[in-house]
Amino acid sequence: MPQSCCYLLRVGMCFYVGSTGSLVRRIRDHVWRLRSGKHPNESLQAAWDLLPESHEVECLEECSGGRDELRAIEQRWIDEYKARVGMVNKSVDSRGPGILASERMKELWADPLFRDRASKCRVGVEFSACTRAKMAESKRGALNPKAKGCWVLMPDGERLEFGALSEAARHLGVTQQAVDGWLRGLNAIPGRGRHTRYKGLEGMDIGYLDGVGCAV
Repeated sequence: MPQSCCYLLRVGMCFYVGSTGSLVRRIRDHVWRLRSGKHPNESLQAAWDLLPESHEVECLEECSGGRDELRAIEQRWIDEYKARVGMVNKSVDSRGPGILASERMKELWADPLFRDRASKCRVGVEFSACTRAKMAESKRGALNPKAKGCWVLMPDGERLEFGALSEAARHLGVTQQAVDGWLRGLNAIPGRGRHTRYKGLEGMDIGYLDGVGCAV
């Protein structure tokens, strides 16, 4: 079977047009969700519940280019099929916000001007200076807990300070997720839980430099 392509998945009297970089993997995912009763497309799930395993797959067109070309091919086939009875795509725009998007995003996406601006951003059109500044601030500031500074009291009593969680993680030889979990109280600090993967760190302590959310 082809890898990158636009495909049609038919279940009973319903059909769905989609695109993927790996057809086998994508169909397996569809079928797994349908069998478990958790497919996000309610129409496909209802058709499957009436006639389990009654699915057919058709490769509409292979794609040898990148994601943008694949999306363009998908859009062409959606336009071809959208007027036919039985199509259950929740969006007739291949670049749409997705079926799990918020109602607000769905309302915005109904505006052609918004769709055009959003699509240009996705394919690499340069952001404005104001937008870039806001994105950079979001990555550096309080909106990103992993960018906050922290202190670490080592088992031998030495206190170290780090400008970001990534620096602390490198020094301790652990993942950023581990450091973030300790700071937010999601995971027990080594030596304070029943088990630990980090035997050499038992007895340490850790907290944010600003004192907010310090581990105890």
